[in-house]
Amino acid sequence: MRKNGLRRIVTTVIAATTIGSFSSLGVSAATINSNINDYNNVNINNLLNTNLYMNTSNVNNVGNTDTVSKSSTNATSVNVQGLPNLPTNYSISMQNSAEDKILQLMNEKRKEAGLQPLTIDNTLVQVARYKSDDMIQNNFFDHTNPDGTKWTNWLHTIGYTYTTAGENIAYNTSDPVELFNQWWNSPGHRANMMNEKYTKVGIGVIYGNNKYMGTQEFSN
Repeated sequence: MRKNGLRRIVTTVIAATTIGSFSSLGVSAATINSNINDYNNVNINNLLNTNLYMNTSNVNNVGNTDTVSKSSTNATSVNVQGLPNLPTNYSISMQNSAEDKILQLMNEKRKEAGLQPLTIDNTLVQVARYKSDDMIQNNFFDHTNPDGTKWTNWLHTIGYTYTTAGENIAYNTSDPVELFNQWWNSPGHRANMMNEKYTKVGIGVIYGNNKYMGTQEFSN
């Protein structure tokens, strides 16, 4: 049984093209120029500071999440070559089956809409897990990192190239697969998952500090 509670979710879209198509979806967006560090931040439909609070007690289940085996892998930290090593303030476990289930549910929705499925990109998986672990270990929840950088700076640092990219983050304390429902029932997050320009995804779900932290990284 899912526990009721307040779950917090945030979305951002980074694109080299116009954001006009997202204006009716209530998504906080940023445009990106040739320099990926140059952002023009835009707040749309009163998504203050890109933070959206959502009471998911009224959210319907998407797919059969009750039968998912919550297999996990214990780890001390998640590190990516070229990025700073993360601290180990909390023990963590990677929720492998939840990542697989979220991908399955997302691609089922894309298929229903006539979209191509997203394929797993191993680099984006590493970055997504790194992001989730970073938020756990450093006790924050935001697209902007404590040092003021953004997740796209990480992609630049490790030499990952793209023209369009997006990120979803969410957490809860009860069920890692429920992260999908949180994203799906928020128009901005759903827009990221259903964006026809995206072809690749990395999903990172990690349990630590008494919460399931989830990150989705998208690119073309």
